[in-house]
Amino acid sequence: MHMQPQFFEIYRAGLKSAADMMSASLQTRFTGAQLERTVDFWSRMWRAAGDSQVAIIGQAQAQLGQVHSTVRDTTYQQQQEQQRKHQERKSA
Repeated sequence: MHMQPQFFEIYRAGLKSAADMMSASLQTRFTGAQLERTVDFWSRMWRAAGDSQVAIIGQAQAQLGQVHSTVRDTTYQQQQEQQRKHQERKSA
């Protein structure tokens, strides 16, 4: 009769240990899933930021090309106008 409470305590301690291990296992699974979702979220965010940056750079390059073309055309027109005026002065 004296051993019965000790066995009960051993049995209870075993159940508690099993419950603690199951709880730790579930928390580890939950933590792993959370970590995976977090990594996925930040991966998507950085990918979206990179894609946006590429698009912005592409637009800036296109606009820079247009500005360069406009400056080139304007410079050419000014040179033509100066040559025309120079020719008019010579012929006058």
